[in-house]
Amino acid sequence: MTVTHRKYVGVRYHCDACRKDVSDIGRITCAECDDFDLCVECFAAGVEVATHKNDHAYRVMDTLTFPVFDENWGAEEEILMMEGLEKYGMGNWADVADHVGTKSMADVEEHYYSVFVNSPQWPLPDLTRTFSPPSTPKRRPAPIPPPVPVPENKKAKPLTSQPCNHEIAGFMPGRGEFEAENTTEPDEICVKELTFEETDTPEETAFKLAIMDIYNAKLDRKYVRKKLILDRNLQEHKKMLAQERKRTKEERELYNQMKVFGPMQTAQDFMDLMEGLQIEAMLKEKIERLQEYRRNGVRTFHEAQEYEKERAKRYNITRPTPPALPPPPPIAQFIPRYPRAAPVAAAFSTAVPAAGGVPTSSSRSLSRGATSDVDRPLGRRPAQPIDLSTAEGLHLLSDREQELCSTLRILPKSYLNIKDTLLGEYVSTGHLGRRRARDLVKIDVNKTSLIFNFFVEMGWIKSASSRKRKRERGGEDAEAKGAARPPPLPTAAAAQVDGMDVDNGPSIVAVD
Repeated sequence: MTVTHRKYVGVRYHCDACRKDVSDIGRITCAECDDFDLCVECFAAGVEVATHKNDHAYRVMDTLTFPVFDENWGAEEEILMMEGLEKYGMGNWADVADHVGTKSMADVEEHYYSVFVNSPQWPLPDLTRTFSPPSTPKRRPAPIPPPVPVPENKKAKPLTSQPCNHEIAGFMPGRGEFEAENTTEPDEICVKELTFEETDTPEETAFKLAIMDIYNAKLDRKYVRKKLILDRNLQEHKKMLAQERKRTKEERELYNQMKVFGPMQTAQDFMDLMEGLQIEAMLKEKIERLQEYRRNGVRTFHEAQEYEKERAKRYNITRPTPPALPPPPPIAQFIPRYPRAAPVAAAFSTAVPAAGGVPTSSSRSLSRGATSDVDRPLGRRPAQPIDLSTAEGLHLLSDREQELCSTLRILPKSYLNIKDTLLGEYVSTGHLGRRRARDLVKIDVNKTSLIFNFFVEMGWIKSASSRKRKRERGGEDAEAKGAARPPPLPTAAAAQVDGMDVDNGPSIVAVD
């Protein structure tokens, strides 16, 4: 027989032939061999192992699960408790419970005092109790040990170095060291080659001790800096950048101002300080807003909401607005359209030949292109305006702005962001061009141009009127010199030759 003793399991019996666990079922014990057990199957097959023969005398051993003194305690558990008390002594309940295997320390102690010490027939237990035998012998499950408490503040040590931290910060988490330590190589060389001799004069000894003090002071500063970095997890570069992005502009400015106090405090104290300063700033802002409400006669929160709505409306109304203009034409009208056969014929009849009456090569190429480009598609169909009646922030826009957002299919909040960006750039620099507006607003360039034109029409951005005056002066000079020059080509033909798009007149001209 092989007996194994495990925690919370008790004594276990195994078949010496097939190694089957027979602790909870009946087993056959050899009466002649020393400590030899067989399961029923091996005994029925007549298995012979080592010195055991199948004709030896045997005994049938039951599991002893019936109660003796307590219905929750079987006979086998009573025997194991007595063996544990005999082996480990009275009062050593932890080892006795470990020997029993199926009972806890409190159960063993309570059972001993209730059955043996507090028995009416002391020092003997009460032998008059009777128990009805259960229909099916059952064994109580072993108690599950409580989980081992894990300290919350204990940080899990990384098993391997993390490549991202290693590449960005030069930090090796497995070692807890940096690749490039904050020390100077000449200092280490000086200390490394420094020796104290018996023949040194007092001045030389004092000089060497001063070098050692300087080197130790540098090591102390290095330790303080390294501890500051590791305590605040500053080596986790990506994590710190993510936290920095989550903060608002005001919070980032506050952090940059208070960083100098970080080395003077612990990490938790510094975080508490920053949290307190943020709460203070929030309270100041709230107090200023409440004082503004009080100055304007606002007494309740409902009145404050109405006040904010009216202030937003007043802000839009007080802006300089030009006289009402018709809405801008759809985007599709700006797309050049190719004429069909009838306009081409008209162009042939109205074309002016080149000097000498000989058609030029450019005019011939235009005529060929006109015959091949007939019935070309007229461009992409413009998108339909969207309904913004339920959009958030619609009440902050004027009627013209609402119409513009609906035509360009832009939400009010996005439009307000674009508006703040462009007007803020115009106020800060004093001028704003169309190309700069396209760089600031990362949307479709056509939409950006229409928004820019709308701002110019509303008077929020001043246009470059000097360029217009310059172009007008140039046109007047050209008209003055027109008598001395040959007649120019029609507007449409000249524009098509130069690669420009015009709004009026045919876009293709052929000269014969």
